[in-house]
Amino acid sequence: DGYNLNDVASLDDPPGFLEDILLNAQKTFRAGVIHADLSEYNIVVQKDGVVLLIDWPQAVPTTHPNADDLLRRDVYNVLRYFERKYRLEEDLEETIAYVKA
Repeated sequence: DGYNLNDVASLDDPPGFLEDILLNAQKTFRAGVIHADLSEYNIVVQKDGVVLLIDWPQAVPTTHPNADDLLRRDVYNVLRYFERKYRLEEDLEETIAYVKA
């Protein structure tokens, strides 16, 4: 059981949740997959605080010709949400490098 991130009124630890989301994106990248539609609408926060990335039909392999652009968009969408709602500012390029690490 959980809630879409977009429907959550507030998070107890926004930086921690952002880190969890980016760790999930990093794990999928290491597995050779990019979500390609990641945003606050495709992230679920379970009642126990576990973060899930959902809605994978648009996912592409990291070898896809547009992989870099799609990953950039995914990371941008997540960072923009956390900046807008929680005033967290992270560098886009550094965050992309982190996800790819």
